[in-house]
Amino acid sequence: MIRTMLAGLALAAGALIITPAAHAAEFTILIYETEADLAARTDPARADAYWGSYNAFAGKLAAAGVLRGGSALSETEARTVEVRGGAARVRPAARTQRGTRAGGYFVIDVASLEDAVRWAEGAPGAATGTVEVRPHRPNPAMGANPGMGMPSAR
Repeated sequence: MIRTMLAGLALAAGALIITPAAHAAEFTILIYETEADLAARTDPARADAYWGSYNAFAGKLAAAGVLRGGSALSETEARTVEVRGGAARVRPAARTQRGTRAGGYFVIDVASLEDAVRWAEGAPGAATGTVEVRPHRPNPAMGANPGMGMPSAR
């Protein structure tokens, strides 16, 4: 019964105050969710409400013309990898100091960090977990090498 965050884009319920006027930069909205929120994904009594809230949020982003992508992240199949002195250390995915884990992300294209933050305030995970907004920083080498499969830098 797992659905992606982007499954219900056609159910757009109107946009927030930000319009697609002068988009200038991409931002990622990283959503860190509580264990209870992550458990709601597969709980028959709570899954529809959980996924519905994210579909509604994605629909607002899409209706405003700012959504560029995103995905739910696995709540169980994640690992943290560190390589020090040539030796790799692999362990279960890290939790934040507040005990939340990365649950998903949206990529948006808006005019400013302030606009991105306003959108992030509407993410369902902001009410119980933590939402982080990060501007994208182009890597000039990736944009210059089409064989890397990355979009060109702005």
